[in-house]
Amino acid sequence: EADDGDQQQTTGADGQAGYGAGPRQPYTGNKDSRPATKGLTYIPESRVSTFSGHSSEVFICAWNPTASLLASGSGDSTARLWGIPDGPCGGNPPVKEVVLKHFNKNKENKQEKSKDVTTLDWNGEGTLLATGSYDGQARIWNRDGKLRNTLNKHKGPIFSLKWNKKGDFLLSGSVDRTAIIWDAKTGEVKQQFEHHRAPTLDVDWKNNNTFA
Repeated sequence: EADDGDQQQTTGADGQAGYGAGPRQPYTGNKDSRPATKGLTYIPESRVSTFSGHSSEVFICAWNPTASLLASGSGDSTARLWGIPDGPCGGNPPVKEVVLKHFNKNKENKQEKSKDVTTLDWNGEGTLLATGSYDGQARIWNRDGKLRNTLNKHKGPIFSLKWNKKGDFLLSGSVDRTAIIWDAKTGEVKQQFEHHRAPTLDVDWKNNNTFA
């Protein structure tokens, strides 16, 4: 959020999420011996904010479209909501962190991890966050981190989730070779598409009714 750069988000295998504002000019080399590369934009560490909390690699992150919130999904069976403070990027600023636990209950009624949170997406109003995980379940949370709905139909890990622009339908793609349209309010399956011969790794809406 620095005045002279563009805001960027990053994910890492070190379990950290970060964001920064990069200089507009290309990096051309300096005393730290980094090779000069034409057109390369170098972001110094002093202009990067790092948020630590995940205990495993971060797979995905997404900015809330209406609030200063960053959502991240990790292999530690959690998603996290980071409240980003105003001001320039840099260092380790204090943030409001909300942990969204993706745990299931086993036969002994004990909580167990549901593995990786592989995908997430905010609705257009920024009021709801959808997450998909390796257990084949999609979950819908409000902006405060409260679980609103759990969507069960896929028989394999979910790798893509997308809201339509209106926010009434959620589209998911899974390793089970299917895509599902969900009624976001009721959690009802509106339609399941079984036309793929291999895992459905990505999905996207063209408008409120047409998708790929």
